[in-house]
Amino acid sequence: MKNKTVLITGGNAGIGYEAAKDLLKRDARVVIACRNIDKGHRAITKLHLETGCKKDNIRLMECDLSSLNSVRKFAKLYNEKEDRLDVLICNAGRVYTPTLYTKDGFNDIMQSNYLGHFLLIHLLLEKLKQCRPSRIINVSSVAHKYPPANQGIIALTNFKSDAVWGSYCPSKASQILSAYKLKHDLYDDGVDVFAINPGWVWTSFQDPLHPAVGTWLFLILCPLLRVAKFIFAKTPYIGSRTTVFCAVEPSLEHSKHLYFENCAPSKPAAYCTDKELAEILWKLSCEATMPVTTADDMFSMVHQFFEQYRTAIFVLAGTFMAGWLYNILWVNRKFYPSTQTMSNKTVVITGGNAGIGYETAKDLLQRGARVIIVCRSMNKGHEAVQRLRSETNCDEKSLRLMECDLCSLDSVRSFARTYNNEEDRLDVLICNAGIAWSPDVVTKDGFSPIIQANYLGHFLLTQLLLDKLKKCRPSRIVNVASGAHKSIRSIDWSDAFTQMKTFRLWGAYPASKAFQILLTHKLKQDLLEKEGINAFSACPGWVWTSIQSPMQDALGIFGFLIAYPILRLLKIALAKTPETGARTTIFCAVEPTLEHSHELYFESCKAAQPTSLCTDNTTADHLWKLSMEAVGLK
Repeated sequence: MKNKTVLITGGNAGIGYEAAKDLLKRDARVVIACRNIDKGHRAITKLHLETGCKKDNIRLMECDLSSLNSVRKFAKLYNEKEDRLDVLICNAGRVYTPTLYTKDGFNDIMQSNYLGHFLLIHLLLEKLKQCRPSRIINVSSVAHKYPPANQGIIALTNFKSDAVWGSYCPSKASQILSAYKLKHDLYDDGVDVFAINPGWVWTSFQDPLHPAVGTWLFLILCPLLRVAKFIFAKTPYIGSRTTVFCAVEPSLEHSKHLYFENCAPSKPAAYCTDKELAEILWKLSCEATMPVTTADDMFSMVHQFFEQYRTAIFVLAGTFMAGWLYNILWVNRKFYPSTQTMSNKTVVITGGNAGIGYETAKDLLQRGARVIIVCRSMNKGHEAVQRLRSETNCDEKSLRLMECDLCSLDSVRSFARTYNNEEDRLDVLICNAGIAWSPDVVTKDGFSPIIQANYLGHFLLTQLLLDKLKKCRPSRIVNVASGAHKSIRSIDWSDAFTQMKTFRLWGAYPASKAFQILLTHKLKQDLLEKEGINAFSACPGWVWTSIQSPMQDALGIFGFLIAYPILRLLKIALAKTPETGARTTIFCAVEPTLEHSHELYFESCKAAQPTSLCTDNTTADHLWKLSMEAVGLK
């Protein structure tokens, strides 16, 4: 074989290794293609030691036949770097696999044994023609004669079969049919094509048996196969004899024989020489191995992912549907049923232009209250007022819009001054406005925007309107909190209002809600018995409102692209509507039985328990002192 180059797929072990060793001893240049480069390097070292071949006579190249891109990359490199290809031995293959599909979307065994080699032959065909007379050898198996291979075109062309065991036989039958087609097409081009059956050879071919069949079946099969191996199996050296024979035997140069066993011509199964079947398989194989478009590739990946995780997908989808049905049929149908009137009472609602605040305003207007909506965007405020008048048919005096930006202490003072001068009453103050995310680092007052909007702004507002609340006692303060406060276990007082050291997923939001509950706790202690002003914290649950709007700015584009679709799906299954979310706020503002209640925290119109941190007197007193200093009251 001097001056000839032989390419062997899977030449690092078993039959391929023995064939490479024999051909090196015959002075051939051998290129070994394998997917595991580490094993490949070990095989090369052994071959050098066992054959004493020249360094230039052997080369290792990477090629993973279960990846069509890897095959294309290998063929491109081979055609660029190698001058000759006299014999192509398609030897690599698999019997079992723990992975059902490749990333190309095909059955792993079918692609590794057949489709990968089919594409490789096509990409190297010009190199073979340049070196004629040349040869292609497909290492097949007697298994091609057995079911489901002999079930015809359906089994042979089902490249995306979900059969773990049943794909080996069709893959070997496909190799012979492909060889039959190639022999007829290339005979006049001086390229001979053979398919060989090496017999049963015990090689690393069987290694994936355990992960493929599972532990229990493996414990049964492995001893049986081991016994059968000692009685019947050939060694890799003996198994490689027919491969070497078809590669080197001079008398086969223009042979019309297709199939060989034990270094002699034999007959394959009849359907493996069916011309019509070979044509159909050829056409479908060409379509399967053509370069795919991005859309095809994406579809293939989605298909593969669905097939691999379909049980988990069905479980998640079922859970999602159950959550969605529970949400729309139960959670979002529960409202505060009381018809308690609010006539002659004035209610201030911060952030009353949207979400929970808007629904609270609508309910209270329908109960006869005078509602003052406080918001920072006057344009959005005017739109909300028009909608409220249209939906509630309230008179003009019952609804007023006032401007106040809680992220500016000056704006809060200006609003409070105007309110105290122009309004006579304040029966209920609902501190509802808030933000969950913010792109800004600090406000112009030097605080975290989330802490100031959710807590400090409301703290100052409450203090400035306290005299008005005392005049209208019994009156109420309702702070709209959140279950997120439960994630706060301790408070870093050096960073309480700036939150520069916060690295939680939700940032400063949980701390701001914990501060609101602590404020409520302190207000209830100081005002309930002495002044007749009660204070409550209301947890609305997870409500999808405009509080999520700044998410993209806060998380960045990549974080937003990941988080937003997940939150959207969760919203459909779990989130309350603003109308449902507002019912606990309305309950705390309206329910007459709460007039002298000592309960602090409410969820779903029922008293609940906040964390112990939020009812700690020392913590509440310290927070109060720091807050008074922060807003400039002491």
